[in-house]
Amino acid sequence: MTTMLMKRRVLDVVVRGVTYPEARKRVKEFGLQLPSNSFFHKFHTGEEKTLRLNLDYGYGAFAREVLVFPERDGVFTRGKDMIDPFSHLVFPASYLARVNEVREIFGVKKVGLFVDPEDVTTEQDRFIVHPANVVILSPFIQVNHGKHIVSSHVTGTLHPETKVPLAAKPEKLVALSSSDIGYLERVEGLGVRPIVRNIFDHAYADIVYTTVLHANALALLTLLAVDPDSVSLKRLLDSGAFSIS
Repeated sequence: MTTMLMKRRVLDVVVRGVTYPEARKRVKEFGLQLPSNSFFHKFHTGEEKTLRLNLDYGYGAFAREVLVFPERDGVFTRGKDMIDPFSHLVFPASYLARVNEVREIFGVKKVGLFVDPEDVTTEQDRFIVHPANVVILSPFIQVNHGKHIVSSHVTGTLHPETKVPLAAKPEKLVALSSSDIGYLERVEGLGVRPIVRNIFDHAYADIVYTTVLHANALALLTLLAVDPDSVSLKRLLDSGAFSIS
């Protein structure tokens, strides 16, 4: 009887300076997916202790999820697609209607959506976000200090599931521990925006960015008892785009 020694290997695949649709496409080529926003939070806070990364990948990396929100102080409108003119991502009105069946979002202020896409498809020069799961965020942060691309991050209390900061009064924030507080950088207009996290610089690791349109694609894969001759591992080795720790 042959006993196989189980060894844990972590491969981190890095593709630099791409758009969100391209990031999804590139990591999918390796049979991987982008990390969740909650993973980045766990990595930053030290809750995720099993991974070791070289922290020299540059500015930031895409999370898997997308934030969908109306313009500042605006509302979702029935029958209106959410079309972001800068990211070129679209969240169709039909999906908004499905969300509204679960909880009223049309005409309601301070609401945003945390969307985990099942797929992102191309339609001419736009990218359609098809949700696998949607979490309604409220009260969604409205304050910002810029237009379109440039903005300032705003302090909020972390949503327990998504780890996206929500609006909170200063007196509530004072009573919270640092692990329950985060920062959101949003644009003034409506957004269908990929989340970008900067785990490579600790000073900015607790900021959820929606203002960054080009970032790194970081994909993580844990392999148990990896067959060194497997096709998938060989493709990764030949790509030169990863490291093993």
